[in-house]
Amino acid sequence: MTGGRRPSFGRAGTLAESFRYAWAGFRWIWATEANMRLHFAAATLLFTAAWWLGAASWQWAVLILAAGMVILLEWLNTAIEGAVDLATEEFRPLAGRVKDVAAGAVLAAALLATLTGVVVLGEGLLQLPGLFLAHAREAPWRLLPLLPALYFAVSSLGVRRATRDEPVPRPPARDRRRAGARRPAR
Repeated sequence: MTGGRRPSFGRAGTLAESFRYAWAGFRWIWATEANMRLHFAAATLLFTAAWWLGAASWQWAVLILAAGMVILLEWLNTAIEGAVDLATEEFRPLAGRVKDVAAGAVLAAALLATLTGVVVLGEGLLQLPGLFLAHAREAPWRLLPLLPALYFAVSSLGVRRATRDEPVPRPPARDRRRAGARRPAR
């Protein structure tokens, strides 16, 4: 090789290539993870509520961080699940537990983000039904952010996980009894 740097296996050779790989990862998770779309729907509803309530800059910052953490953890959960699937094709209770813990982290983040939204927006949340009706009558264009939220929520129903196309190995009957209520690695 003359004058250039040869990238190691699986690494981008240039910054532009790195961004292409990152974008490909985003497109893949968007196409295969229904929960990602649901998180975007929830974030859109949260941001619409903040807009309607005239949230201050600091409130926006806190809400964006909370919603962003949920979405980032969903990405990490998907990466962990994929790594576990690559590591083993046979039934292993620990593999299922690792996946459950990663999914639990997303659930905990979603609950904390919800609590954060309630604390940050406070009593203003009680005004939302009235604001919705007022906007519907007087300024229907302010309802437009609800359309992406509806799209994200409805489109999540049609998203199939990429791994559903692959058969999940079933553990032998004796291993299923021994594992009790534990499920196989997905």
